[in-house]
Amino acid sequence: RKQGKYWEYHMAMMAHEGRIDEAVADQIAQATGLDVKKLKADMETDEVNQVIGRNMQLADSLKIQGTPAFIIDETVIPGAVGYEALAAVVKQIRDNGGCKLC
Repeated sequence: RKQGKYWEYHMAMMAHEGRIDEAVADQIAQATGLDVKKLKADMETDEVNQVIGRNMQLADSLKIQGTPAFIIDETVIPGAVGYEALAAVVKQIRDNGGCKLC
């Protein structure tokens, strides 16, 4: 985000097939046009650590222990589920009168 390429990097990471370790993440960052040295320095800032800390607290409060996880209204769906499973939850919510949190 600090280099103005958050979305490009995010999409490239998501498009990668296979395991992502630090070396792969660095290669993807470089291919996306990021300054890898600056990226690593930015990752160590208090600002970034605070955002990660808030995200971890939110995940803990929702009992989310990994990614991906989906939240639809008041339903938390952990893990990678297919379209059909997500559509079924949306249908159930609609059938029961709609979104309670909306």
